[in-house]
Amino acid sequence: MNEVKERQKGEMVIEGLSAAPGIAIGPAFIYQRGNIEVDPQKVDSNEIERELQSFEEVRALTIRDLKRISSIGRRGAGNDTSDIIDAQIEIVNDPELQKSVQTQIKEQQFKADFAVCEAFKRYLGLIESSGNKLMIERLVDVRDIRDRMVRKLQHRWQQTNVNERSIIVSDEITPSEIIEFTRNNILAVALNKGGVTAHTSIIANAMSLPLVIGSSIATKVIKNGEKIIVDGTRGRVIIRPCDETLEKYQRLLRQQKRKERNLQKILHLPATTASGEHFSLQANIEFDEELVNIEKFKADGIGLLRTESLFIADGMHLDRSSQEAFYRKSLIVTGNQQVTIRLFDVGGDKILNETRPEANPFLGWRGIRVLLDRKDLLNDQLYAILKVAGEYPGRIKILLPMISTLEELLEVKNEIAKVQQTLRDEGHIIDKNIKVGIMIEVPSTAIQADGFAPYVDFFSVGTNDLTQYVLAVDRGNTLISNLYQQMHPAVWRLIKMTAEAAAKYNKEIAVCGELASKPFGAMCLMGMGISQFSMVPTAIPKVKKILVTHTLDEMKKLTEEVEHAVSYSDMMKIINNWYKENDQNHG
Repeated sequence: MNEVKERQKGEMVIEGLSAAPGIAIGPAFIYQRGNIEVDPQKVDSNEIERELQSFEEVRALTIRDLKRISSIGRRGAGNDTSDIIDAQIEIVNDPELQKSVQTQIKEQQFKADFAVCEAFKRYLGLIESSGNKLMIERLVDVRDIRDRMVRKLQHRWQQTNVNERSIIVSDEITPSEIIEFTRNNILAVALNKGGVTAHTSIIANAMSLPLVIGSSIATKVIKNGEKIIVDGTRGRVIIRPCDETLEKYQRLLRQQKRKERNLQKILHLPATTASGEHFSLQANIEFDEELVNIEKFKADGIGLLRTESLFIADGMHLDRSSQEAFYRKSLIVTGNQQVTIRLFDVGGDKILNETRPEANPFLGWRGIRVLLDRKDLLNDQLYAILKVAGEYPGRIKILLPMISTLEELLEVKNEIAKVQQTLRDEGHIIDKNIKVGIMIEVPSTAIQADGFAPYVDFFSVGTNDLTQYVLAVDRGNTLISNLYQQMHPAVWRLIKMTAEAAAKYNKEIAVCGELASKPFGAMCLMGMGISQFSMVPTAIPKVKKILVTHTLDEMKKLTEEVEHAVSYSDMMKIINNWYKENDQNHG
């Protein structure tokens, strides 16, 4: 990242990461929040009550402000975006936080602003030391609350007014700030810092606001008011674009707007191919905030509900009632559609706090291997899922991650039976016919799919992990990123073997990896007999467009070409020729 390219006539390109797709052209607005400063000042005994009162007043004002921002977010991008701000309100209302601040004031006699900073210091420290990437990306949310309260205590007001129809350029911005900025009809955002799964990125996606992150020098090289281009699709920021570049991006912007209008129309079409075969496009969901996209992109339910985000900073899991609430909300949002809940897939790149070192965590203690060793995690999650499943019979499916042996599958099914019996004994209704499936992401499972098929209700092919395992390529290693090829013939062969086993035993099969979100990939999968796909919701329009405009025979013909490929070069020729013949942009 951060690659800077100098072009003709002073044009400069900063390469970052795409956090929300889209293109915007406009004047830059450099937004600098400024750091808070506090001193460990102490007060006299007779001033303690005044400091306590100041804290309570500021706490109430902060809640009022956040509620106002929440209502703006709800109008702009739905209830689930405003839930991000509501979660901040819960932190402000946290009794432990209040107690900590009050203790600092009463016993240490610190001024309220320093007491607030001290109370937040421990909380922030726990998150920073957790090693959990998802939690670390939430640090900006927590700092936002702290800074708001401190500024109010110091009678310093944060200026969040920005120029109308400008592009925000900043070090980082908070979820509350990006929601407030939308009142000024901002066009896009470019940030030095941030994460693609951070709340700011989620809100930007929900509001269709192009966002580039990781462009660490943006605030240093971009001047206030100068014209810039934010290419959120490719993850780049262009400064002082020359006439040729400007004309190119104005043309792309017109195309983007035209495509958006056409894709919105496609979302309302029946999910059938040009020759009449039905297909299903479901959503991959991990956070509450993403649930709004189910309706927005007309997804057929949730094909992959990730549950790793239920872990909190100290590596423990949430209690059963909190899990149940998350599952119920997912079911309510999806109406009468199905929700596939994947059990905790921790380990590997998803950190579970453990002291034991692993030389290669991707091939180690992760997924179902963790859950079978930690039956407390497994049984608590199964209890929550199965209890909610009884309330919504026929709508929940359970997906087991990282299955590599039949013994693992049978052991989990045995645990499911035990938990169901416990629920019966407690007087709960259960879904006797709840479906249980496995992720196909380990090559051994794909090769032996016909051996697993009699014991499962469905397969879900996770092409992201399957690719890295079959090609022996760590997908997070930039040194060999060119070898991570989801379109590799070896990957296709394993998918075909799995599809044939599913057809032989009349079992459902879906693909939930990134391959399903690629229009070309979806066509080939459909040609293999797979008609159920799950993807990031924003990918649904492009995939649906390609499937409704082609016949199944066309897809089968394309699949036959893919099956004859013996190298990745062969695959790229097939892909490029197809796009050229069909006059399609790569997606």
